[in-house]
Amino acid sequence: MIEGTITRPSTLKLLNALRKTANKNKARIWLDLAERIRKPVRVKKPVNLSKLNRLYDNKVLVVPSKVLASGALEKKIEIAAFALSEKARKKIIDKKGTVYSFYELMEKNPKGSNLVIVG
Repeated sequence: MIEGTITRPSTLKLLNALRKTANKNKARIWLDLAERIRKPVRVKKPVNLSKLNRLYDNKVLVVPSKVLASGALEKKIEIAAFALSEKARKKIIDKKGTVYSFYELMEKNPKGSNLVIVG
């Protein structure tokens, strides 16, 4: 079990699932994501849709912090994020994009191929 300053049970459960998936599939990307999620909120900077719009290149974008709706979204994107504002989620869905939970993404892609961590 991952210990430290994180006390929210859902976050602890997620961190343990990320580590388990990483170890089972020898996929370092899940460990990297777990370490980024463990950082304090004051250190994690939110990511705007305009940045994701520029970065998307047929890969699933993984954001260990919050995604905000600032900026235009011109492409259909696939994303998994620690948190999404309601407006950001609506913009992604309106462009026929896909929003995954981290659990769905780990199940769909346990090896972590074609993922890009943003933020």
